[in-house]
Amino acid sequence: KEPFHLLTANEYELVEFQSDDSEIKNAQVVRISVKDQSAYINLNKGYLEVQVKLVKNADQTAYAATDQITLCNNVMSVFSRCILRVQNQVVESVEQAHIVAAVKSLLHYSNDYADTASNVLYYKDTGVRNATLECLGGEDENVRLLNNALQGSGDDILLNSALFKENLQYNAGFVQRQRITGASNIVSCYVPLSHIFAFCQVDRIMVGNQVSLEFTKSPASEHIIKAAAVADGLVHLQRMSCWIPRILPKPEVEMSLKAALGSGIVSKYKYNTFNAYV
Repeated sequence: KEPFHLLTANEYELVEFQSDDSEIKNAQVVRISVKDQSAYINLNKGYLEVQVKLVKNADQTAYAATDQITLCNNVMSVFSRCILRVQNQVVESVEQAHIVAAVKSLLHYSNDYADTASNVLYYKDTGVRNATLECLGGEDENVRLLNNALQGSGDDILLNSALFKENLQYNAGFVQRQRITGASNIVSCYVPLSHIFAFCQVDRIMVGNQVSLEFTKSPASEHIIKAAAVADGLVHLQRMSCWIPRILPKPEVEMSLKAALGSGIVSKYKYNTFNAYV
Protein backbone atom coordinates (compact mmCIF):
# COMPACT_ATOMS: atom_id res chain seq x y z
CA LYS A 1 0.00 0.00 0.00
CA GLU A 2 1.00 3.59 -0.42
CA PRO A 3 2.31 5.19 2.80
CA PHE A 4 0.01 7.47 4.76
CA HIS A 5 0.56 11.20 4.41
CA LEU A 6 -0.51 13.25 7.41
CA LEU A 7 -2.52 16.17 6.07
CA THR A 8 -3.89 17.53 9.31
CA ALA A 9 -2.88 17.33 12.96
CA ASN A 10 -4.21 18.38 16.33
CA GLU A 11 -0.73 19.27 17.53
CA TYR A 12 2.58 20.00 15.82
CA GLU A 13 5.54 21.15 17.90
CA LEU A 14 9.30 21.10 17.59
CA VAL A 15 10.99 19.14 20.35
CA GLU A 16 14.67 19.51 21.17
CA PHE A 17 16.89 16.43 21.52
CA GLN A 18 20.26 17.43 22.93
CA SER A 19 23.61 15.75 22.37
CA ASP A 20 24.20 12.57 24.38
CA ASP A 21 27.19 14.21 26.09
CA SER A 22 26.56 17.54 27.79
CA GLU A 23 30.19 18.67 27.36
CA ILE A 24 31.16 18.65 23.67
CA LYS A 25 33.44 21.68 23.42
CA ASN A 26 36.44 19.68 22.18
CA ALA A 27 34.63 16.47 21.27
CA GLN A 28 35.70 14.74 18.07
CA VAL A 29 32.45 12.78 17.75
CA VAL A 30 29.00 14.08 18.75
CA ARG A 31 25.95 11.83 18.96
CA ILE A 32 22.31 12.86 19.24
CA SER A 33 19.57 10.32 19.99
CA VAL A 34 15.85 10.76 19.42
CA LYS A 35 14.63 9.07 22.58
CA ASP A 36 10.85 9.49 22.25
CA GLN A 37 9.87 6.41 20.25
CA SER A 38 6.17 6.66 21.03
CA ALA A 39 5.65 9.95 19.18
CA TYR A 40 4.99 10.50 15.50
CA ILE A 41 7.98 12.38 14.07
CA ASN A 42 9.00 13.72 10.67
CA LEU A 43 12.74 14.02 10.02
CA ASN A 44 12.05 16.00 6.86
CA LYS A 45 10.89 18.95 8.98
CA GLY A 46 13.72 18.66 11.51
CA TYR A 47 16.71 20.95 12.08
CA LEU A 48 20.20 20.57 13.48
CA GLU A 49 21.25 23.39 15.79
CA VAL A 50 25.00 24.00 15.99
CA GLN A 51 26.66 26.64 18.16
CA VAL A 52 30.33 27.22 17.35
CA LYS A 53 33.05 29.49 18.66
CA LEU A 54 36.39 30.12 16.99
CA VAL A 55 39.36 30.40 19.40
CA LYS A 56 43.15 30.26 19.21
CA ASN A 57 44.51 26.73 19.15
CA ALA A 58 47.52 27.42 21.39
CA ASP A 59 45.78 28.77 24.49
CA GLN A 60 42.07 28.76 23.45
CA THR A 61 41.79 32.52 23.97
CA ALA A 62 39.66 34.85 21.88
CA TYR A 63 40.67 36.43 18.58
CA ALA A 64 40.55 40.15 17.99
CA ALA A 65 37.68 41.43 15.87
CA THR A 66 40.14 42.38 13.11
CA ASP A 67 41.89 38.99 12.88
CA GLN A 68 41.32 37.56 9.41
CA ILE A 69 40.10 34.10 10.28
CA THR A 70 36.72 32.38 9.94
CA LEU A 71 35.05 29.10 9.02
CA CYS A 72 35.00 27.71 5.52
CA ASN A 73 31.67 28.01 3.79
CA ASN A 74 28.67 26.41 5.50
CA VAL A 75 28.82 25.46 9.17
CA MET A 76 28.69 21.80 8.12
CA SER A 77 32.30 22.20 6.97
CA VAL A 78 33.16 21.50 10.62
CA PHE A 79 32.27 17.81 10.13
CA SER A 80 34.02 15.20 8.00
CA ARG A 81 31.45 12.43 8.44
CA CYS A 82 27.72 12.42 9.22
CA ILE A 83 25.90 9.17 10.01
CA LEU A 84 22.16 8.57 10.39
CA ARG A 85 20.95 5.39 12.08
CA VAL A 86 17.42 4.03 12.37
CA GLN A 87 16.88 1.05 14.65
CA ASN A 88 20.68 0.91 15.10
CA GLN A 89 21.10 0.33 11.36
CA VAL A 90 23.10 2.80 9.27
CA VAL A 91 20.73 4.15 6.63
CA GLU A 92 23.06 6.89 5.40
CA SER A 93 26.71 7.80 5.88
CA VAL A 94 28.01 11.03 4.32
CA GLU A 95 31.78 10.83 3.85
CA GLN A 96 33.89 13.98 3.49
CA ALA A 97 30.82 15.90 4.62
CA HIS A 98 32.69 19.22 4.67
CA ILE A 99 33.28 18.94 0.92
CA VAL A 100 29.76 17.66 0.28
CA ALA A 101 28.31 20.68 2.13
CA ALA A 102 30.33 23.11 0.01
CA VAL A 103 29.42 21.47 -3.30
CA LYS A 104 25.74 21.02 -2.44
CA SER A 105 25.55 24.67 -1.41
CA LEU A 106 26.90 25.75 -4.80
CA LEU A 107 24.53 23.40 -6.62
CA HIS A 108 21.32 24.02 -4.68
CA TYR A 109 21.41 27.63 -3.48
CA SER A 110 20.26 30.24 -5.96
CA ASN A 111 21.95 33.63 -5.83
CA ASP A 112 19.07 35.30 -4.01
CA TYR A 113 18.95 32.51 -1.40
CA ALA A 114 22.75 32.47 -1.03
CA ASP A 115 22.67 36.16 -0.16
CA THR A 116 20.45 35.40 2.84
CA ALA A 117 21.57 31.88 3.87
CA SER A 118 23.08 33.12 7.10
CA ASN A 119 21.21 30.47 9.11
CA VAL A 120 23.76 27.91 7.85
CA LEU A 121 26.66 30.43 7.74
CA TYR A 122 26.83 30.20 3.96
CA TYR A 123 28.10 33.20 2.03
CA LYS A 124 29.34 32.56 -1.48
CA ASP A 125 33.07 33.02 -1.92
CA THR A 126 34.10 35.49 -4.62
CA GLY A 127 37.18 36.49 -6.58
CA VAL A 128 36.69 39.72 -8.51
CA ARG A 129 34.03 42.04 -7.18
CA ASN A 130 33.33 45.03 -9.43
CA ALA A 131 32.28 47.32 -6.61
CA THR A 132 35.64 47.13 -4.82
CA LEU A 133 38.65 49.18 -5.82
CA GLU A 134 42.14 49.74 -4.57
CA CYS A 135 44.82 52.24 -5.48
CA LEU A 136 47.72 51.37 -7.74
CA GLY A 137 50.90 50.90 -5.80
CA GLY A 138 49.07 49.06 -3.01
CA GLU A 139 49.72 45.59 -4.36
CA ASP A 140 52.74 44.59 -2.31
CA GLU A 141 52.63 41.67 0.10
CA ASN A 142 51.89 43.93 3.06
CA VAL A 143 48.46 44.87 1.73
CA ARG A 144 45.67 43.08 3.58
CA LEU A 145 44.49 40.10 1.59
CA LEU A 146 40.83 41.05 1.86
CA ASN A 147 41.12 44.83 1.90
CA ASN A 148 38.45 46.54 -0.16
CA ALA A 149 38.99 50.05 1.16
CA LEU A 150 40.03 52.97 -1.02
CA GLN A 151 43.56 54.16 -0.36
CA GLY A 152 45.07 57.60 -0.99
CA SER A 153 43.80 61.10 -0.39
CA GLY A 154 40.27 62.12 -1.24
CA ASP A 155 41.39 64.63 -3.88
CA ASP A 156 43.55 62.08 -5.67
CA ILE A 157 40.69 59.62 -5.70
CA LEU A 158 38.19 62.13 -7.05
CA LEU A 159 40.42 63.76 -9.65
CA ASN A 160 42.39 60.87 -11.05
CA SER A 161 40.42 57.74 -11.83
CA ALA A 162 43.59 56.10 -13.14
CA LEU A 163 44.60 55.49 -9.52
CA PHE A 164 42.01 52.74 -9.18
CA LYS A 165 41.86 49.10 -10.15
CA GLU A 166 39.79 46.16 -9.04
CA ASN A 167 41.04 44.20 -6.04
CA LEU A 168 41.24 40.70 -7.49
CA GLN A 169 41.80 39.16 -4.06
CA TYR A 170 38.68 40.49 -2.36
CA ASN A 171 36.48 37.67 -1.06
CA ALA A 172 33.05 38.98 -0.14
CA GLY A 173 31.97 35.65 1.38
CA PHE A 174 34.97 35.52 3.70
CA VAL A 175 34.33 39.08 4.87
CA GLN A 176 30.67 38.30 5.69
CA ARG A 177 31.56 35.18 7.66
CA GLN A 178 34.45 36.89 9.44
CA ARG A 179 32.12 39.66 10.62
CA ILE A 180 29.88 37.03 12.21
CA THR A 181 32.54 34.78 13.76
CA GLY A 182 35.03 37.59 14.56
CA ALA A 183 36.16 38.34 18.12
CA SER A 184 35.38 34.68 18.95
CA ASN A 185 31.64 35.30 18.94
CA ILE A 186 29.36 32.34 19.64
CA VAL A 187 27.46 31.71 16.41
CA SER A 188 24.20 29.74 16.27
CA CYS A 189 23.33 27.95 13.03
CA TYR A 190 20.24 25.99 12.06
CA VAL A 191 20.65 23.44 9.29
CA PRO A 192 17.67 21.49 7.89
CA LEU A 193 18.26 17.76 8.30
CA SER A 194 17.24 17.35 4.67
CA HIS A 195 20.30 19.43 3.70
CA ILE A 196 22.56 16.97 5.53
CA PHE A 197 20.95 13.59 4.92
CA ALA A 198 19.16 12.70 1.71
CA PHE A 199 17.12 10.17 3.71
CA CYS A 200 15.45 13.15 5.40
CA GLN A 201 14.35 14.55 2.04
CA VAL A 202 11.52 11.99 2.12
CA ASP A 203 8.59 13.87 3.66
CA ARG A 204 7.07 11.08 5.74
CA ILE A 205 6.18 10.45 9.37
CA MET A 206 7.52 7.54 11.41
CA VAL A 207 6.87 6.13 14.86
CA GLY A 208 8.41 3.50 17.12
CA ASN A 209 11.88 3.82 15.63
CA GLN A 210 15.12 4.56 17.46
CA VAL A 211 16.85 7.36 15.52
CA SER A 212 20.39 8.56 16.17
CA LEU A 213 22.70 11.02 14.44
CA GLU A 214 26.49 11.01 14.63
CA PHE A 215 28.84 13.82 13.58
CA THR A 216 32.62 13.46 13.33
CA LYS A 217 34.68 16.63 13.45
CA SER A 218 37.01 17.36 10.54
CA PRO A 219 40.62 18.56 10.97
CA ALA A 220 40.95 22.30 11.57
CA SER A 221 42.77 22.69 8.25
CA GLU A 222 39.61 21.48 6.51
CA HIS A 223 37.17 23.95 8.08
CA ILE A 224 39.18 27.06 8.99
CA ILE A 225 40.42 29.66 6.50
CA LYS A 226 42.75 32.46 7.62
CA ALA A 227 45.51 34.85 6.68
CA ALA A 228 49.01 33.45 7.12
CA ALA A 229 49.92 35.88 9.90
CA VAL A 230 46.96 34.89 12.10
CA ALA A 231 47.46 32.26 14.81
CA ASP A 232 46.08 28.78 14.15
CA GLY A 233 42.50 28.33 15.22
CA LEU A 234 40.25 25.78 16.89
CA VAL A 235 36.46 25.41 16.74
CA HIS A 236 34.69 24.90 20.05
CA LEU A 237 31.34 23.11 19.73
CA GLN A 238 29.36 25.07 22.28
CA ARG A 239 26.11 23.20 21.72
CA MET A 240 24.51 20.70 19.34
CA SER A 241 20.93 19.53 19.34
CA CYS A 242 18.27 18.29 16.97
CA TRP A 243 14.83 19.91 16.67
CA ILE A 244 12.25 17.45 15.34
CA PRO A 245 8.49 17.92 15.10
CA ARG A 246 6.36 15.77 17.38
CA ILE A 247 2.98 15.30 15.75
CA LEU A 248 -0.34 14.44 17.35
CA PRO A 249 -2.69 13.40 14.54
CA LYS A 250 -6.45 13.78 14.58
CA PRO A 251 -8.21 10.75 16.12
CA GLU A 252 -9.57 9.41 12.84
CA VAL A 253 -6.17 9.68 11.19
CA GLU A 254 -4.41 8.10 14.18
CA MET A 255 -6.78 5.12 14.10
CA SER A 256 -5.97 4.50 10.44
CA LEU A 257 -2.25 4.83 11.17
CA LYS A 258 -2.37 2.38 14.07
CA ALA A 259 -4.37 -0.10 12.00
CA ALA A 260 -1.81 0.10 9.20
CA LEU A 261 1.13 -0.24 11.58
CA GLY A 262 -0.50 -3.17 13.30
CA SER A 263 -0.89 -4.97 9.99
CA GLY A 264 2.83 -4.68 9.29
CA ILE A 265 2.79 -2.02 6.57
CA VAL A 266 6.12 -1.54 4.75
CA SER A 267 7.09 1.92 3.56
CA LYS A 268 9.81 2.21 0.92
CA TYR A 269 12.24 5.12 1.03
CA LYS A 270 13.95 6.23 -2.17
CA TYR A 271 16.64 8.90 -2.00
CA ASN A 272 19.98 9.87 -3.49
CA THR A 273 23.16 9.74 -1.44
CA PHE A 274 26.03 12.21 -1.59
CA ASN A 275 29.68 11.48 -0.84
CA ALA A 276 32.99 13.10 -1.68
CA TYR A 277 36.31 11.34 -2.21
CA VAL A 278 39.83 12.73 -1.89
